[in-house]
Amino acid sequence: MSPDKGTAAAAPRPGDGKGDTVRVRRRYTLSSYGRPPSPWRRVLPWLFALIGWAAAVALALGYDALLGIDLPLPGREVRLADGGDGPGAAPAADDELPSEPSERVVNLIDPAYPLARAGDPGWDYHRMLTTDLNGDGRLEIVHLIARVDRYAPGPNGFAWDDGHVWQVYVEDGDGEVTYLFSRWVQLGELRVASIDPFVEPESRGLAIVALEGARVALYRVDYRGTGDFDVVEVAGVPILAEAIQVP
Repeated sequence: MSPDKGTAAAAPRPGDGKGDTVRVRRRYTLSSYGRPPSPWRRVLPWLFALIGWAAAVALALGYDALLGIDLPLPGREVRLADGGDGPGAAPAADDELPSEPSERVVNLIDPAYPLARAGDPGWDYHRMLTTDLNGDGRLEIVHLIARVDRYAPGPNGFAWDDGHVWQVYVEDGDGEVTYLFSRWVQLGELRVASIDPFVEPESRGLAIVALEGARVALYRVDYRGTGDFDVVEVAGVPILAEAIQVP
């Protein structure tokens, strides 16, 4: 009879002549493959338990708190934005979107060009706008002039060149004059219009649009009275090309 797995062959008991045998159990049992069982069988359950515990702690505290790094986890930014300012904190409400360019007060009077009036020699281009700029019930006259000669009668009879000096001034009811614009405009023109106070009650005044070959700018004139005004640049962008008339 062959010995069982995990036991040794029978050996005679010392001093016993009858040949009785005893079984001596080894310190290990053979596996199904005839090898001792691996010690990992005892270690692996504890290792898996440790990994599971670490994963639970990581989910509760956050991976960045456990590992010391900043990971973009869903909902993490909202949690930190509500009451945290550490790494990975979401930006404040004012920083979430790029702020719009702030308006700035500018001076559109270039002292290099003498101030003129409509009808002066060489200042043949003239446009007028009558409006109440400051809401006091009195009308002002806005004059838009350009230093350009006329070669023929009519609205198209001006000898336009690559650039001209343009000026804008306001004439009040007493004949007092306030200049708002006096600059060289290259490859372009100037336009003025009164701002509709019914649509924009807080922006009453005058709009000046400068259309140049390399730039387009929009200015708002806050006119309060003779010699009392501010010119605010609302927008200004460089341009590369402009659509032209199809022949």
